Amino acid sequence: MKWLYKLDYKYGRHYIRNLMRIIVVGMAMVYIAGYVMPEYNLASYLSLNRSAILSGQVWRLITFIFVPEQTSPIWIFISLYFYYFIGTSLESVWGGFRFNLYYLAGILGSILACFISPAGYADNTYLNLSLFLAYATLAPDATFQLFFLISVKAKWLAIFYVVFAGLTIAVSFRSGLFFGLSALVTFGFSLLGYLLFFGPTLLGIIKEQIRIAKNRRNWRNNSR
Repeated sequence: MKWLYKLDYKYGRHYIRNLMRIIVVGMAMVYIAGYVMPEYNLASYLSLNRSAILSGQVWRLITFIFVPEQTSPIWIFISLYFYYFIGTSLESVWGGFRFNLYYLAGILGSILACFISPAGYADNTYLNLSLFLAYATLAPDATFQLFFLISVKAKWLAIFYVVFAGLTIAVSFRSGLFFGLSALVTFGFSLLGYLLFFGPTLLGIIKEQIRIAKNRRNWRNNSR
């Protein structure tokens, strides 16, 4: 990934410090405001909505990252802690500039999904979960306590997430082409950062596995 090293070398000093902390604090504030003043439905004024953006509400292009996913106080605490842990871990490994770049790519992907999707909206769910995919790729054997009881490695949680996302998209298609395409576009474009960072490596692994399978097939044919 020479392009990434070049960008880091040239612009590595320019990035938003403690980005994940800012995002988590912002989500907490939006949640608290929505909990205290539910009649204002604050999240609806911050989320990604194509028609609202085209009508002039351009702040949504940024504020959607601060809209929390959960409504339960317990789960919002768990999810925010989880995102903070994953985000700060990635930032400590990559450095602030690369982490900013990764998240920015996910933001752009979500915005593109909003404008391309038949539904005309998107959220930060897949964007934030793409952080976990990056973490699981870098540390596949890291262990998490699922429900504080079961120890599960990051790679298995990542596989479960991808399979679950695939099933969700499949169910959406069963509900209609409109819903299926919306779910597929939202999920696919949210992985823009992941594909930029890990795409070449994954492509190399796939090519290597194809080469190995081909050699095995040739060996079996020749040994008959």
